[in-house]
Amino acid sequence: MAEPLREVSRSPRRAAASTATSAGEDCFALNARWWKTPGALASENLLSDYDRDEILVQNPLSGQLIGLNQYVITCDSQDSHLSAPQVPSSEWYAQTVQRRPHFGKELGKHEKRHSKIALLQRSYIEMVCQGEEQARIIIDAVRDFCFYVLTRPAGTQECSGIYDELNTEALPLTTMVFPELRSGRPPVHFTVTNMFRGMGAEEVEDLVRRLDSMPCTYPSTFCSLWVCTQEFGPLPDGYPYPLGTAAGDASVTEKLYTAILDALQE
Repeated sequence: MAEPLREVSRSPRRAAASTATSAGEDCFALNARWWKTPGALASENLLSDYDRDEILVQNPLSGQLIGLNQYVITCDSQDSHLSAPQVPSSEWYAQTVQRRPHFGKELGKHEKRHSKIALLQRSYIEMVCQGEEQARIIIDAVRDFCFYVLTRPAGTQECSGIYDELNTEALPLTTMVFPELRSGRPPVHFTVTNMFRGMGAEEVEDLVRRLDSMPCTYPSTFCSLWVCTQEFGPLPDGYPYPLGTAAGDASVTEKLYTAILDALQE
């Protein structure tokens, strides 16, 4: 497996939108109704890659996810929960050593010991907002503990200053962490997924294609918004946090959903 342990998304897909061309129900109303309908299928909402109940059974905050989709269209998300550590396959080790030969010795030791890898995760939500005004309500509600990337219909973007401060194009969302082999040795960890400064542009094009095939309308004022928590979630005992990463809070995902919903409901 090329990148093990990447968990299934807990929201429908990765997306965003453009000007209205189709006749019919507003896509935000369609999406809101779909999320409130038990047993709703992906074929009934082309904005989703998964059936409604399949998404919710994987999401510990299913009620908040349904609530959020009464205002926006969620496209992808991740929580910071503690997933069970897993043993990578021999194929994964072979592929990883090929890409990262300087880790070969350490990875060989972990493979012999059948070390389990834990995931260190930031909570994030990718969503389509009805307009920039709605997106700014969300940004203002979470800016004290989240990073964000806002993509407008024309493709212009705005993002957290952290990208400039760190002179980076990407912020880690998920990191694979190996257990310590011996106290005092540098721990092994690899970043699996990132939130890129340019996130949103491809998603805009993708959603336009989906919406154009649906009997629904969508506003020209839409925008794509990514938010991710500054803080990572917790790690199991025996797994060291990467250098410069503070121990995480298990409640950070709920804090994210609560802050957004409270702001949208005002």
